[in-house]
Amino acid sequence: MITYQMKKIIKKLATWTVTMKRETLTLYCVIRDLETPIYLKILCLILVSYALSPIDLIPDFIPVIGFLDDLLILSFGIYFILKLLPENILLRSREKASYLDSKPVSIIGAIIILTIWIAILSLLLQFIY
Repeated sequence: MITYQMKKIIKKLATWTVTMKRETLTLYCVIRDLETPIYLKILCLILVSYALSPIDLIPDFIPVIGFLDDLLILSFGIYFILKLLPENILLRSREKASYLDSKPVSIIGAIIILTIWIAILSLLLQFIY
């Protein structure tokens, strides 16, 4: 049975997830912006790489703490970088990120990537056996 408090927490987590996705896309756009200082590009690249990497400081299979490190590192990292960014770059990157987020998903692209992963996995399994 889901209580009112649990619904409230789930709603906050859903909102946080959408915000983190949008801000990660914003940082991706910051990296690609030509006016962004090199030190900010490097910081963004490190943070976006950590967000997309399957390797964590604390593995996710450890209950609570495994996800908590991602939550803290990504939240504080994004907040810190967004505070350092010049306003014009931030606004331009947010516009680009909202455009990227609204673009339709390519089914053909997903099929191609999935096919490549299956081919790599099958080659790896053949090599192992």
